[in-house]
Amino acid sequence: EMKGSGDSVLSRVKMATGSDEYHADVNRSNTVHRSHSFLFGKEFQAFLKNLLDLFIAEASTDSSEDERMHSPSSHNTNNVEVLSSWQLEILKLSLSFFFDVLLH
Repeated sequence: EMKGSGDSVLSRVKMATGSDEYHADVNRSNTVHRSHSFLFGKEFQAFLKNLLDLFIAEASTDSSEDERMHSPSSHNTNNVEVLSSWQLEILKLSLSFFFDVLLH
């Protein structure tokens, strides 16, 4: 009789495979991977590198001009260089890409 009651319990339990249980998660992960795979492409990374090179070149040009404009006696070592809006956006984009994508 014990065996009969065990069979009735098992017949009421819904059986599922791991694939069935995680199908939604697998689909979501695959979709995210497909939509973000361009971030690891050589062309996109070269584009970001070119933007960052432009930022560095512009920042070094700005620094050189600032040094010429200020005399050594009036130079303030605590002076923080102000970035233009496009430089700030490129810097934020580069840092976000590095930490959120490459190190993720």
